[in-house]
Amino acid sequence: MTRTPKARAVIYAATISIADAGLLFLALDNGFYSMTVYVPHFIREAFRSSPVANAVRFLLADPGWTASDLVRKFYSLLAFGMLGFLISRALGARISLSRLLTVAACVAALSAIIEIFQRLNPVHESRLSSVIDVLCGAIGGAVGYALHAMTRRRLD
Repeated sequence: MTRTPKARAVIYAATISIADAGLLFLALDNGFYSMTVYVPHFIREAFRSSPVANAVRFLLADPGWTASDLVRKFYSLLAFGMLGFLISRALGARISLSRLLTVAACVAALSAIIEIFQRLNPVHESRLSSVIDVLCGAIGGAVGYALHAMTRRRLD
């Protein structure tokens, strides 16, 4: 069954809205947030001495960053990557730099909205961490767009 472009856009818009609501709920749910704080022992130990961890600490000038913080940023990249993929699919098949920037900006804006809502609730992250979350949103959106661009012929 082939769908018209308008029907496809409506389906993707609904899917994106549900995904956005889910991400917002998870970001504000203290129970889920506390689950992301737990990091297996072997990851914690690897993080303490890894060159990547040292580079992150150096670049952020924040020696307080833990393995949990880095894992949560990785979760953000994955979640926002999936969202970027969905937005790319909703926008259609045309591949361009302007479309990449549009998708990255949309996902970063959604990430910023989540950060604003988190600020309205008790939050245990610094402002720098919130800024990095928004950057993770933009990067995740761009990665999702790139994934769509690489797989679009197989999906369409």
